Amino acid sequence: MYNSYRVIKNFFKNCFIFEGRCSRSEFWWPVLVVVLPINGAILVVGRSIEDFSALYLVVHILQLTLLLPFLSAVVRRLHDLDISGWWFLSGLVIAIMSAAAALGGMLWLEEKRYVYFLYGFLFFPVVLIPALCFKGTAGVNRFDR
Repeated sequence: MYNSYRVIKNFFKNCFIFEGRCSRSEFWWPVLVVVLPINGAILVVGRSIEDFSALYLVVHILQLTLLLPFLSAVVRRLHDLDISGWWFLSGLVIAIMSAAAALGGMLWLEEKRYVYFLYGFLFFPVVLIPALCFKGTAGVNRFDR
């Protein structure tokens, strides 16, 4: 079992490292203790904040500071599963494209917008999150440093 303080410290220390591996506890402790509570608070508080107030800007700057460490941790977690980190990027592109299609970017898709929206955004909870919960490959894999 890892010391949670050390794991969270390494989460921010390794924010620019997209190579190597990240164990389940090294990924999930910071996500459960830092990322989810802050994003939850942003959802709750964000509804009552006026656009472009000082608190609004601080909240979004805080959220942006968590983006790079989270992306790095996801890529390293996928490496622990012996999966290329580029698969996360492909899922992100699919989600963005489906959101653009669903939100009115393509008028000829009028009756099927919700299908594209669900297709893109179900990739993350249905495919990615369970994959991040699996135990990593035992021994050496191709992503070891």
